[in-house]
Amino acid sequence: LLLALLGARLTPVLLWTALGWAVVAVPVGVALALDAYRSLGHTLSGGYLVTRSGTLRRSTAALQRAGVIGWTVRQSWFQRRAGLVSVTATTAAGAGAYTARDADAGEGLLFAAEAVPGLLEPFLERGPAPGAGAHPDRTGAGTPTA
Repeated sequence: LLLALLGARLTPVLLWTALGWAVVAVPVGVALALDAYRSLGHTLSGGYLVTRSGTLRRSTAALQRAGVIGWTVRQSWFQRRAGLVSVTATTAAGAGAYTARDADAGEGLLFAAEAVPGLLEPFLERGPAPGAGAHPDRTGAGTPTA
């Protein structure tokens, strides 16, 4: 953008340079974004919590569920608009924290609640049970909401 503005004021060479960068940068950026999206993932497998993310430096972490001592739920402005959250499991082992990035908000909270039962429940609001009308269900059934 800066090259295009300067090119419009000074010389057309800068306009061609800006166009060249745009022609190269946009497809490369889209390819990297698609690869990053494909490599996202999280699951519970037996006694382990498994997360995966990255594109140029892809990483997979398998953490024992018993080692999770806390959760951090973060949501950027863009994630909030898309209904996504990043859920980070805090542990005393390894890197100290492992993140499941860009999970659906309801799915991410449910993932954290199922990974270590009882740790996140005091902080979850329970939504209405399916078919229960507009009243919140206080019996513990229903789906967790943020």
